[in-house]
Amino acid sequence: MSNVNQLIWFRQDLRVRDHAALWHASQQGPCIGLIILSPEQWKMHHDAPIKINFYLRQLQQLKKELEQLQSQFQAKAAMVASLEAQYLQRQQDFSRQQKIKTVDGIQAKKDASAIYLDKFREKVELYGNRYYPEEAKQQQLRGEVRLMVILNAQGGIRAIRLLESSGHSILDEAAKSSVRRGAPFGHFDANMKDISELRIVRTWRFDPAEAEFEVH
Repeated sequence: MSNVNQLIWFRQDLRVRDHAALWHASQQGPCIGLIILSPEQWKMHHDAPIKINFYLRQLQQLKKELEQLQSQFQAKAAMVASLEAQYLQRQQDFSRQQKIKTVDGIQAKKDASAIYLDKFREKVELYGNRYYPEEAKQQQLRGEVRLMVILNAQGGIRAIRLLESSGHSILDEAAKSSVRRGAPFGHFDANMKDISELRIVRTWRFDPAEAEFEVH
């Protein structure tokens, strides 16, 4: 088997016949031309075929990987949506079975529990204003706290959840404290006989000018 010469050069625009040494070497037998690209050559403005082929291979591989990721993401998103729907349905079924009712400030006046909710509001405001935090007065703190108060059928507190903070821990705690001080709120009245748990969502509004707050 005859030897094969390898001609190595760096200038892609240079033809073998234009370079005496390369031309001489090419006359000694079969040759395979090799172009060695330096990092500097990759920064050139022109796009040589070898660079174009490299870019194409990389882009094709990237496209393939992105398609795989998109497929996986869509599958996971569909799975999450399905699970969310299932748990939402379970929550609704559980609420119906347990006779849980949630009432916010807008619904309060029209709901069957309107009288009970009005008494709840009056009692909370009474204790909240009686024990209005001195530190809040001194600092002239203003804000609104949104709570969910969960009561059992006897009017006792099952939980107090902070839905929206006022941005001041003093006011947040004062709102919760007004509920704790006002409890228990009495047995559910006759209009609420089908309710075993009442979830009250209201807003506690603190006004530094009057040094008092209202529940809405």
